[in-house]
Amino acid sequence: MKKRLYAFILTILIFVTAVCLTGCSERKAEKITLAPNSFATDYQVDTALDLNGAFIVQHFADDNTKRIQITPDMVSGYDTSTTGTKTLTVSYNGLSVTHSYRVYNPENAAKEIITTARLILTVYIPDNGEYAEYTVKFTKGDLSGISAATFTMTGTESLGISAGKVNVSLSTEGKNASYESNLSGDGLKLKILVFEKNGGTLLGEDGILAKIRITGGTNRSVTISDITVSDGTQNYYLPRTA
Repeated sequence: MKKRLYAFILTILIFVTAVCLTGCSERKAEKITLAPNSFATDYQVDTALDLNGAFIVQHFADDNTKRIQITPDMVSGYDTSTTGTKTLTVSYNGLSVTHSYRVYNPENAAKEIITTARLILTVYIPDNGEYAEYTVKFTKGDLSGISAATFTMTGTESLGISAGKVNVSLSTEGKNASYESNLSGDGLKLKILVFEKNGGTLLGEDGILAKIRITGGTNRSVTISDITVSDGTQNYYLPRTA
């Protein structure tokens, strides 16, 4: 009888110990904080989320702590497509912590970027190198309602254009669009304004804004910058694209 009692008590003790151990291993933290330098306070526009070295710290009632690597599914509110002061949230096991950050325009911090649309520049040069044709189109976002766009094409060397004879032809995909161009004195920059005529369509298929052909050109490295578009009511500044 005593042996059975001892066995019963021992079984109960083993059960209670197991429950205690399980409860301790699944204990919940009282709060979470961000480990130092997990996130920056300032990000350039279009910066991708980088969680290398990003951790939360769990804080328990007994003053113990535990570091946990932050994963993308734990983060909400991270958005660098537009400029401004924003807040992201990291959530884990029912707890959360916030972090304020600023997104800025690296080209000109004073110019806000309030649209996700971007311009992209591609180049086609035939085998004979007789000309270079640059296609400027919108990517990301939706600016189908724009009525005007200005941008500057900048080359690492002369664009092959002289101030006396601007050998540039520009074709717009929109049926009722027109353009103006202005070459810099050193021949390195060509400023272009594309605009609607009589309320026509500015953008063509696939978001193409314009095709610029520079004759007598070679395979030059050219970028676009100083990009501003307008919907007739408000101007939008776009960041530099490749």
